[in-house]
Amino acid sequence: MNDVNNEISSEKFKDGAFQKGSGPLGAYTDDSRLELVAIDMLPFTRAELLRISSVPCNGTKRRQIVNAQYGNGGFSVFNEAIKRAIEPYLRTVDIKDYDNHFTIQGQIDEKGFMIDMTSDDSFNQKIAEGLISSLRRLPALNPATADGKTVKQKFTITFTFQQGIYRFSYRFLPVQ
Repeated sequence: MNDVNNEISSEKFKDGAFQKGSGPLGAYTDDSRLELVAIDMLPFTRAELLRISSVPCNGTKRRQIVNAQYGNGGFSVFNEAIKRAIEPYLRTVDIKDYDNHFTIQGQIDEKGFMIDMTSDDSFNQKIAEGLISSLRRLPALNPATADGKTVKQKFTITFTFQQGIYRFSYRFLPVQ
């Protein structure tokens, strides 16, 4: 093998086990010095430490983003708040015949209120409007911030109905 000084080293193996070697610094028998590629030739020897950015980072300063949050607790508490808001309405609707899912999209404004809610067209519009009306009664969230200033943040809530049972999930989308 060639080292950085272009001097040749050699190693001998027997039945796959290292026996002895010699190189520019002399003979050795303790362990093989054979490398597939010298470590200093690989620019990404610590690639596991790299992280993928969710925003372009071509020399631009990243904004400090904090997503909207429910002030009275974390995600599970907000989940319960949504459940309490929609259950009275869903008790008035017969959902046994629905085997479908649909999504409500909207924004959380700078004051933390859910606004501009709409649903996709793949579901019963009357039920969607009833759920949107129920969601408007939720208390305000702590709004998203970018560099310490409140900003709007989009969200989705997906409802799934199967055999008279419903479930939902929500997510806050990346701040633009």
